[in-house]
Order: sequence, then C-alpha cells, then structure tokens
Amino acid sequence: MRNVAGYQVQVERSKGNGPIEVTIAPGTFWVLRELRLHLDAAGGTSEDFNVSVDSEVDEFFDTLIVSEDMLLISDFVYIPDSLCSHSLGEGDKLLFQYANTNHRKWGLEVIYSLE
Repeated sequence: MRNVAGYQVQVERSKGNGPIEVTIAPGTFWVLRELRLHLDAAGGTSEDFNVSVDSEVDEFFDTLIVSEDMLLISDFVYIPDSLCSHSLGEGDKLLFQYANTNHRKWGLEVIYSLE
C-alpha cells in the first residue's frame, strides 16, 4: 500500500492461462481507480471481459461496470474519470470474468483506494 494524491492505493494482481474468475473484496469502503488486463496474444474468440459489482445490499443493485470483447485485443486498460468513479461499500465485491477459450496467458492488475 502506498499514498498517491492523498489516497491509500492498493494493487491486487492475478495471473493465469485459464478462465478469469477473480473477485476483489477489501472489506472496507473503497474506490476503483484503474484496471489493466494483458493477454499474451489477442483473445482470438469473440468473448467479453466483464467487470461487475456484486452489491452487499441486494442482487437488484448488482451492476455491470465495463464489458469489452477481447477478440482483437491483447491489452485493455480502464480508468474511471472523476465524474464516473466507482465507490463501493465495505461488503461490495468486484467480479472479473473472461471465458478465455483459447487459453491465453493473462495478467490482471486492479488498482483501488481505501476510503
């Protein structure tokens, strides 16, 4: 953890070569600052990389934040702007999912701050 622009910044990293099924749940109030996904080659199959909120409140508040077809993409970066920041509750989780049928090697970095 380090301080950047007054925020306590955390970085979570995951990697693999199968499907992406990653959950981030710090257990406190937090804000998504950036996410980065790298595949060792373009996905090669029309499959979406999805990032969604699993709300602590109720399934009616679960929300898809971003979805990107990785067919021709090997690098995907998402940075919410200041008008569209994603504040999350202490029981909220972020879910990262990608089928990865072609078994591309991948690395995922999720940068967030604690509130």
